[in-house]
Amino acid sequence: MIAPLPPTPETLPLETEFALDQSARRSRWMQRVLTPALRWWLLSQVEGAAELDITLGAGDRQLLSGYLPLVQVKAKQVIYQGLHLSHLELQGQNIRVNLGQVVRGKPLQLLEEVYVQAQLFLNATDLQASLGSDLMRSALTDLLRILEVQDRRASGMGLEQYGVQEAELSLGHGEVSGVFGLQTAENGPRSLTFRSGLTLENAHTLCFQDFTWLEMDLPPRNIAIDLGPGVNLETLSIQPDGLACQGAIAIDPEAHLS
Repeated sequence: MIAPLPPTPETLPLETEFALDQSARRSRWMQRVLTPALRWWLLSQVEGAAELDITLGAGDRQLLSGYLPLVQVKAKQVIYQGLHLSHLELQGQNIRVNLGQVVRGKPLQLLEEVYVQAQLFLNATDLQASLGSDLMRSALTDLLRILEVQDRRASGMGLEQYGVQEAELSLGHGEVSGVFGLQTAENGPRSLTFRSGLTLENAHTLCFQDFTWLEMDLPPRNIAIDLGPGVNLETLSIQPDGLACQGAIAIDPEAHLS
């Protein structure tokens, strides 16, 4: 016995055609609501982005319930808290949002913490542009304080008292080098030059390997920087033309604008 052929659009009952058409329209409508909401939420987290493409992977029922099994984001020329990134890719899974409020004109909000896979790249120009950010200045100042605690001979003047007024960094093959311009009212300005390897000690710890002050006759030392439990880095590549990193980060459900 020959099995009957599946119904074609020409042979579908009118009720079925109507239901499929309604489902398709509802899906398109949900995409039109959620995609701009996600775009607005992402742009609210950054100071700027030249390009931002969003892809949603979800069925009709999932969209209606505010459940997004897959969200992919590609962006270029992103500025996040003063950090400049040439290229950024994000992929999040099993995301739940406040869809009921979104359709009433409220801002999108994450309902639970999400771990997002991220790939980013910043070139030498991005790195230099990022040095003026509060985030980078704070990180460099913390680095100086760690060095001071490890070896108080490093400066002979108390590095922990110095703020980073300016800095220049350059990238090499697996290493970073640069100059710190330091300043305090008591001691005046001072410049210190360093060179160091930079690797991953583990998924949430950066390691400055063989960190060396070029002006001082001190042995190289290793410095571990804990990035916190919300970071899970997989790869870090440093070349003269830029820095590339891949891993996962936790996004707090409170990280939104109300």
